[in-house]
Amino acid sequence: MKIFNEDKYLEQLEKEEKWKDIKKYLYEKWKNNKEDIDTTLRLGTECWNILEMWDYCINNDGLNYEDFQDALIEVTEYGLKHFTDNIKFLTVVGYMTNMLPYLFYKENKEEYFTEWENKGRSMLQKAYHLSQNNILAKVLFYGSINDVMKGNEAKEEIKPILADLFPGNTSIEQYFREMLLREYE
Repeated sequence: MKIFNEDKYLEQLEKEEKWKDIKKYLYEKWKNNKEDIDTTLRLGTECWNILEMWDYCINNDGLNYEDFQDALIEVTEYGLKHFTDNIKFLTVVGYMTNMLPYLFYKENKEEYFTEWENKGRSMLQKAYHLSQNNILAKVLFYGSINDVMKGNEAKEEIKPILADLFPGNTSIEQYFREMLLREYE
C-alpha cells in the first residue's frame, strides 16, 4: 500500500525549490477534488513539511508562513470532518499533529498545544485499532505512546517495505523513510 501517489511534477517543483508554486499547484488540485484522500494528504503533508523546515532547510524569502499554515489548517479541518475512518488520513495526519501540534492552530493559547498533541495521538490510536495489521499505523502509534520496545519491533517489520510505502522522491517521502529507519530511544 503506497501512502502517497507519485507526482513527478511535484518532485520537479521541489528540486527547483518553488515552494509557493507547490502550494498553489496542490491547493488548486485539492479544491477541484476534495474528496480524494491522496490529494488531501499531499497538500497537508507538503505544507506541514515546508513549515517544519521553514527556518533551517528552505529558502523562505518571499514566502508567507501564514499562507502555508492556513492551507494546512484548512485541509486538516476538512479531513477531520470527511475522513474520520480513513487509515491513511488518521495515520499521517495523526503523526503530524502529534509531532508538531502548534502548526494546527493560530491562537496563542497554551492549552491548544496539548489539545492538538492529544488529538494526534488519538488519531494514531484509532488508526491502529481500526487496522492492527497496518504496519505504519502500528509503528507511529507505538511511537506516540513512547512504547520503545514495541515501536522498535514494529520498525523492524516496516523496514523491508519502506520503498513500497514511500516510493517517490519528494521530501516528505524521504522524511518518512529516514524517520522510520531510526530507532526509538
